[in-house]
Amino acid sequence: MTGKESLGSIDGIVSLLVGFIEGTGLLHGDTAGLYECEETIRWDIIYNGWLLGNSSASGDHWTALYAFWDIFYNVHPMFMDCRGWIYPFGMNIATKFDNLEDIRRIVVNIVNHVDELTDSVLDMTDFFGLSDKGRMVDTPYRMGVAIGSLIFFTITKENSDPMYDPAYQY
Repeated sequence: MTGKESLGSIDGIVSLLVGFIEGTGLLHGDTAGLYECEETIRWDIIYNGWLLGNSSASGDHWTALYAFWDIFYNVHPMFMDCRGWIYPFGMNIATKFDNLEDIRRIVVNIVNHVDELTDSVLDMTDFFGLSDKGRMVDTPYRMGVAIGSLIFFTITKENSDPMYDPAYQY
């Protein structure tokens, strides 16, 4: 399965989203809620949905009924787990654009991190150019991290270098 084909599955989209959020660095290391949300979606919802569809088609109605109950039972924990990281993620995005110095930080980060940005772009092109032979298991996750690191190295990375402003020189 190529990278594009793996992205066509729901599991690939979840892996891409998790990689993207981790790559941005906006959770500041507090990823426990993100991992719980990912596991709930991946195993309790997606896998049981697959099991429900296949069991219903094959005539194994007790397995289908149990899979439906498991999905229904895990909807509320999924919302609770997924709610835990969404608010800090949104607030951290909002704090990155609260004053005019942010434009300078973005320009300085682009200039200082051209090599990391190039690596991220190359990782994304590798994802779309992979054949079945070179595919890794976590390809959509790595693609998400590459996209997220583009945002990290341009917007979210705090720059400790002093910013030179010719207007304040005299």
